[in-house]
Amino acid sequence: MKWNYVDTDGNPKKEGVYWATIIYHGWDREKQKPNDDKYVMIDTRYFCNAKEKDLDGWKMEDEPDDGLVWTEETGSMPKESVWAWAEIEETPFPNRLPEGVTKCQD
Repeated sequence: MKWNYVDTDGNPKKEGVYWATIIYHGWDREKQKPNDDKYVMIDTRYFCNAKEKDLDGWKMEDEPDDGLVWTEETGSMPKESVWAWAEIEETPFPNRLPEGVTKCQD
């Protein structure tokens, strides 16, 4: 897998779901708002056109209002941003499956 860094390599050129290295803020339980602590995780995120009709409210906070943008998902952390991204490569089934097991149809 090859990581592409948003600050030097830019974003993907096409819409899709990508592996993403996500930077996010911690949460101040007392004040009920994000704090200045920063964390990182790897997860998948959708990269799509900001004008997509079902996108309202899902665009990451610092993304532009038009063009291709990174989106949050249910359960996203406070103030998410994508630091790096990678293509999701197709994972083939093993060459051998147990007897009586059939691959699902795509």
